[in-house]
Amino acid sequence: RAGITMNCVPCIDLRFPDTASFLTDRTYGASVAQVTDLGKAVCLGTREAGVLPIIKHMPGHGRATKDSHLETPVVAATLDSLRETDFAPFKALGREPFGMVAHVVFSDVDPDHPVSQSAIAVDKLIRAEMGYDGLLMSDCITMEALGGAPVDRASACQKAGMDFIIYNAVEAESVRKVDGGLEPLSAASATALEAALDSARIDAPLFTPSDYHTELTQLMDALNV
Repeated sequence: RAGITMNCVPCIDLRFPDTASFLTDRTYGASVAQVTDLGKAVCLGTREAGVLPIIKHMPGHGRATKDSHLETPVVAATLDSLRETDFAPFKALGREPFGMVAHVVFSDVDPDHPVSQSAIAVDKLIRAEMGYDGLLMSDCITMEALGGAPVDRASACQKAGMDFIIYNAVEAESVRKVDGGLEPLSAASATALEAALDSARIDAPLFTPSDYHTELTQLMDALNV
């Protein structure tokens, strides 16, 4: 009812013993089966409310031991091990129309660039091997995993294959500068975007404010909050 048609959930990264602490309380578990099942449930619940989910952080942020908000994480795990674990939930939910891409370097894929700025990782891994044909967006380009000025960060992401760039900026002039350095959304991406949003639009709210209050109260009681 507020006009929100997308939400950046679910976070279907696997949790490992040394996963960066900023991510651990946002993961759904340590097993492929649990993370996949809960991720599917979140997608279903989100869709039932008329909002499209965004699976993240492709192709998996869980093995990163550094916080990508502060520095560039490098994952040295082999592709074979990643295919069996980290990549699996994203492949299982690969029909979702939106995916957010991590600022993480995978040494066995492209040792020189984070996935969000790597055409090799996007084309050969996410698109070809994992078979994902949805719309891709970068994680926020203000994160210090990326280097250079905001416009350069954004341009590198777009050239690598990102359809959208997330830029959490408060200054309008900075946003205009970044926008001016990017190519327009491609016709194919614009068509896919419109079709995806159409699939989430609903004619009336599913709940009234009083329903929300009742549900929230019951949930807080159950959790002893």
